Amino acid sequence: MMLLSGIPLRKLEGPLRDILEEGAYKLTDRSHMSRLIPIILEEEIATIRNEVKGKLVSIAFDSTPHNVEVVAVVIRFVADKQIQQRLLRLQFLDQPVTGASAAKIIVEATLQRSQASLDSIVAITHDRASVNGLAVRMVSQVADHLLSIGCYSHLMHLCGEHIVTPTLSEFMSSWSYLFSISIKAKSQWRRITGISIKSHSPTRWWSMWEVLHQLFLSWEHVQT
Repeated sequence: MMLLSGIPLRKLEGPLRDILEEGAYKLTDRSHMSRLIPIILEEEIATIRNEVKGKLVSIAFDSTPHNVEVVAVVIRFVADKQIQQRLLRLQFLDQPVTGASAAKIIVEATLQRSQASLDSIVAITHDRASVNGLAVRMVSQVADHLLSIGCYSHLMHLCGEHIVTPTLSEFMSSWSYLFSISIKAKSQWRRITGISIKSHSPTRWWSMWEVLHQLFLSWEHVQT
């Protein structure tokens, strides 16, 4: 639960322990959890290696400085006619990510952690930030057959910006602003429709479509 919620294990010692133990459930201590993590990690890595063995795979990665500098690397493959994906590496950095550091993390995560061969990696997916483009070019130096796939959602978002709909744009801007500032409006929407209102983020591609789509499906409630 602690790991899933992103809470450091050191938080097990202190006021948080008292709160969690109010229901008379005794928690393990930090040192016990620390000993378990490497064992669980080895099991997870072994499972991933077995899943991707002999399969064609693709890699997806991204980085963010939102709270700290972190790079995530995901491996994708097909099993039972379904696209599967597994987290290979979530690397925290004490310096801003560069193309070289991202490329190093990608290669190490793919070749060492998953033990996928270079020939089995067919594509690498990334957003169009310049640092990510540089990382892909550096990875391509050891695997020049890789298909570089830019963020499709970002591409469609940029295409959509060229569609001129002034009335719709003005309405959606006011609609999004209303729910961003009013808790009462959010509560009223949930009471009437039974669902939470979707929100728009200028850095989350396709989020405006989600807002539009929800509004389209719930238009009868807006009219009333």
